[in-house]
Amino acid sequence: MIPQETNLSSDRSAPPALPDLPEPPAELTPYIIDLVRRGVDDIGRAPDGAQEDTLNATAFRIGRLVGAGAIGLEDACRSLEDAGLAMHSYDARRPWTAGYIRYKVRRSVSQGAAKPDPIYAIQQRGAGIQYANMPTVPPSGAVVLLSQLTGDYGGNFTVWPGSHIFFENHFKEHGHEILGEGMPKVDLPNEPVQITGEPGDAILTHHQIVHTAAPNTSSHIRYATIFRLRHKDCDEIGTRRLHRYMAQMARHPGGADRTGSSTAEAPIPGPLAHIGKRG
Repeated sequence: MIPQETNLSSDRSAPPALPDLPEPPAELTPYIIDLVRRGVDDIGRAPDGAQEDTLNATAFRIGRLVGAGAIGLEDACRSLEDAGLAMHSYDARRPWTAGYIRYKVRRSVSQGAAKPDPIYAIQQRGAGIQYANMPTVPPSGAVVLLSQLTGDYGGNFTVWPGSHIFFENHFKEHGHEILGEGMPKVDLPNEPVQITGEPGDAILTHHQIVHTAAPNTSSHIRYATIFRLRHKDCDEIGTRRLHRYMAQMARHPGGADRTGSSTAEAPIPGPLAHIGKRG
């Protein structure tokens, strides 16, 4: 899309309003640096006729990182504006100008900042584990792709590898009672992975792995079907476990039974007794 002549004087426009932003980090993580670098590369590779759409989409995506506190506003805008100014002006009558590029970048970044990136937000608050504070036996999950996913930020199922084992050890050390204050704010052991694949590919996941859906900033709808798998006796076993949990808490609100063992380590009766054990 070729910018119109009336837009080229937009350097005199009032800057777009910004939402209240969190304090930016003192140092960017390699993951965020890589996301910004890939965004800049996308702008540089945009063909004639797609430059403006690519600049808008990339600035919006990076703006969501700004809104989540992953990168400061000025650091983000500087990289995007430099990439925009390097774009080839394929219509000599209407060349890209610094004022127009700045306006487009700031507007899209501010719109993105109003919708913080959920992936980085999860890293910041250590959330994303479903059913973590439920005393019933939770299900496992399966995601089956129905459309092609070749890159990031296409609505990808996103996981933090090893996070289920990390939290298993964390709860063994600190006790499950800390869930009464919400999910612990901890540094996860690995960077998130946005899973790609072909239609028909199936992803099996542990129920306690930290996960989310990436924002879809592509031009395609992401289709997938999600299954939650559980044992046929899950409800019965979960009810027995809940009753035992409540009885122990009534005897000792701190969470230990009369033998001094933690309720979090009490064995699960029935056919699911092996859950949580490895080896």
